Amino acid sequence: MRQQAGLTELARVLGRHHNWQYRMYGQMWGRARQFWTGPKWIRVTGDVDAPQYIRVNEPVGAAPQTDPATGQTVLVPQFRNHIAKMDVDIVLDDVPSTATLQQEIFEALTQLAQVYGAQNVPFELILEASSIPEKRKLIQKLRQYQAQNAPAQQAAAALTQAEGQARVAKLQSEAANNQASNAETMADVELKKAQAGLTEVQTVTAALDAHMKVDSAAQLPSGYVLDGSGKPVPIVPPTQTGADSSQP
Repeated sequence: MRQQAGLTELARVLGRHHNWQYRMYGQMWGRARQFWTGPKWIRVTGDVDAPQYIRVNEPVGAAPQTDPATGQTVLVPQFRNHIAKMDVDIVLDDVPSTATLQQEIFEALTQLAQVYGAQNVPFELILEASSIPEKRKLIQKLRQYQAQNAPAQQAAAALTQAEGQARVAKLQSEAANNQASNAETMADVELKKAQAGLTEVQTVTAALDAHMKVDSAAQLPSGYVLDGSGKPVPIVPPTQTGADSSQP
């Protein structure tokens, strides 16, 4: 309650000071539009380490226009970033001190780094948002260190990628060999099945031939036999030699 009462007492003083600042900046801008007629370089930046220079009232030639008083065509100089024709808004923000706001941003980035990891929230970004003295020199040294170690990091990344590719190629080769082995095994199985079927067919064929021969032999007339081709032939008795015929 005491703090609120103190702020209430200071509110009128701070409000008048803010109004005075706003009027002074407005008068400064008006004087600049009135008296800055020639080219001029202006430093525009939102960060001490990131300056940007813009040239105002930069001449870019002349364009023909009709003079309304005389009706004649005259050349009127043309300017880029003509400050007299600019329409700007002057905004004064009443915010906490830079150190306090910077500390809040630093804590928020630290929490984000813990949640999303160092890849999404790099250390250089956290260092830039910190309140460490001479952090610009530290950032420059960090960049120099990263630039010096970039070839080694690239070589390590290339080696890791090559090892990964080699492992993938090895796995693919092993898979291809396994497929080939499986195909050979299936072929051997099919060949063995075919050989077994052929043997069975040959056995059945031999049995049928023997059965047909026995059946044909049973149907032959007396005095006939089957030759090697299965045809019936007469039985020829053996001939007696002369020695045998001379004996009584």
